[in-house]
Amino acid sequence: MAITDQTRKILWGKSGNRCSICRKELVSDKIGDDGNFIIGEECHIISSQPTGPRYKSNVANYDTYENLILLCRNHHKEIDSNIGTYNEELLQYIKTNHENWVDESLNKANGKETGRKPRFLKRITSGKELARILCNAYGFYKDYDDSIQESDIEYIADVFQGLSDYIDIYGDLEPCDQVKADFELNNIIKDLEEHGFYLFGDRHAEKWKFVDGRSEICSMCTLVIKKQDSEEIIKFNK
Repeated sequence: MAITDQTRKILWGKSGNRCSICRKELVSDKIGDDGNFIIGEECHIISSQPTGPRYKSNVANYDTYENLILLCRNHHKEIDSNIGTYNEELLQYIKTNHENWVDESLNKANGKETGRKPRFLKRITSGKELARILCNAYGFYKDYDDSIQESDIEYIADVFQGLSDYIDIYGDLEPCDQVKADFELNNIIKDLEEHGFYLFGDRHAEKWKFVDGRSEICSMCTLVIKKQDSEEIIKFNK
């Protein structure tokens, strides 16, 4: 089977002509820095090929809207090269979160109220607190300051990669090893603060409907790294 024109229209419409990860425009009259038009790619969350990323054999139709996510070329390559991080549940989370953002942005532009309240993330100050957020989560959604210095990019990327690794292993550790992991996570938080950053996060449940027809409540976590002088940080007096 192939992706139908109707499915393509739904995917592009709900995604707002933007990459679901970086939110760059995917079709534009402007020429990109590399001299090429920026074109989006309709990416399968579950591959139909046995050797493909996130393959499952019990899917009736791999070309449905539910199994597609709109991405730029760079992020298409990234999700298929890092399937340990970008599992099915995380990609469904990213897809839904992005489409909600598109809907909310359009409603705001048209003067419509969405009824959503601002979301606040608590600052994480201890390894034990961070471990409770990461333990047995299906994946995480990350964010950081847009004004981050180029010299800090690799450092921030390494921090997120390290936290992703803890998601994969923490729940399988023996109690004594979890204590050691808590200490290591505490050191990550301290090191971030020494570099001038704070870590914020939370854990929440999301209900997903998957392409094989099943529905499941998935535990997801959000992790945000902000500069200590960021204007987005709200301080409360105790």
